[in-house]
Amino acid sequence: NEAVGTVNAEVNENKEAIGQGLNNYINSMSDLATELAKGFKECPKCGETCEADRKFCPKCGAELPNTTMAEGLVCRKCGKQNKLGTRFCADCGAVLPAYAEEVALEQAEEAQRKAQEEAEEKRRAEFEAKKAEISASVNEKVDVLKDATADLRNKATEVGGQAVNAALDVAGNLFKKFKK
Repeated sequence: NEAVGTVNAEVNENKEAIGQGLNNYINSMSDLATELAKGFKECPKCGETCEADRKFCPKCGAELPNTTMAEGLVCRKCGKQNKLGTRFCADCGAVLPAYAEEVALEQAEEAQRKAQEEAEEKRRAEFEAKKAEISASVNEKVDVLKDATADLRNKATEVGGQAVNAALDVAGNLFKKFKK
């Protein structure tokens, strides 16, 4: 237990140095990978890594790009050589040539999705407006029918005619069917 405690104490004392050492190691491996990428191309069809002097992929036969993997990571805007796996320039944020097509496709898909959402929202708003317009028109006609029916009932009461009352009953039944 004492030995474990001593090791833990030493590790805690050296955490920062260990972390810095790991970061340095990771950065040098990343730099080395980027340097090695100068001698290779990536097949756009199957993703195979091929020597830079090849024109066609030995795995699938697809034509290889003219640029190496590392050349595709040189920023066109500021000229910085970026590390493998980087889609955007670490210095200026521009899309790197190796990923320009992929990023453009993602952006186009996002723009299309937004346009579809906006079109759907517009259709919903137009539908709701038309529904409200029709509802208002129907309510207006119903009010006119109610007023006309009430007027006829009043006149029928004054005249006392049973024929008028029968007609009003028919009109009332029609009104009920219309409202449904």
